[in-house]
Amino acid sequence: MIVAANKVVKMHYSVMDNDNNSIDNSFGGEPLHFIVGTGYLISGLENALLGKQPGDTLSVKVEPEDGYGERHDNLMQAVPKSMFEGMEIEVGMQFRASTDDGDQSVMIIDIQDEEAAYQRVRKLNESHIGLTDEELAKYLKTAKTTHYKYKKDSIADYLHRQLGMDVSFLYKEKTKLSPEEVKAARQAAAETTAKKKAESTLGRILRAARELLSQNVPPTQVSVAAICGRSERTVRRYWSEVMSHPVIRSASIYSPPHECPVGA
Repeated sequence: MIVAANKVVKMHYSVMDNDNNSIDNSFGGEPLHFIVGTGYLISGLENALLGKQPGDTLSVKVEPEDGYGERHDNLMQAVPKSMFEGMEIEVGMQFRASTDDGDQSVMIIDIQDEEAAYQRVRKLNESHIGLTDEELAKYLKTAKTTHYKYKKDSIADYLHRQLGMDVSFLYKEKTKLSPEEVKAARQAAAETTAKKKAESTLGRILRAARELLSQNVPPTQVSVAAICGRSERTVRRYWSEVMSHPVIRSASIYSPPHECPVGA
């Protein structure tokens, strides 16, 4: 039986570069299984197999346009080694990665240590930013002594996502906060959280009151609570602020606050 469209083929293979260095092969393991014509193989190899029979051997040189296309340096991406935790990685290893364009085959073409990655930062700075070496060193030192991780637009996130650097070194020299500073930081965080929660609740109550006014219905604590999904007790706490709000005060029709029992 010859190799043709829609036939199942099993074969061993060896992939070599232009210098005859082995990149990948199946010998010593299971052969490759595929259906001809489904696009599983690159066209340059699949076309060379057409018409072959069991037992045939062949050597094929695949041009870029018949393989994975021309090399595009702008498609290279640096990723942190932590993505391969527990694995011994080396140049030439291939993986499948999920991207916005679907699953793609990726290959490791270089492995850099932290110093090499730092040199890339320096070159990037020289080409696009223009900081002096002293300014760049000061910027990185600031990142090192920070108490909290930077947000996504920070240097730490940039080094991690774009250059693949392990940024743990930025946080090794933390200065411990004193008990008083820890207490103050927690208090400030609690106050910020409470303020945001209060603003959110007030916003919901105001939207409910405006909705009633738009329907020419006088807002009361009971009706507003029913619309905004908050308890009457919660609405009552914000009622004076709601009634004094410019949007509510400027409305032509609204009824006096409805007084609910304290135990409501």
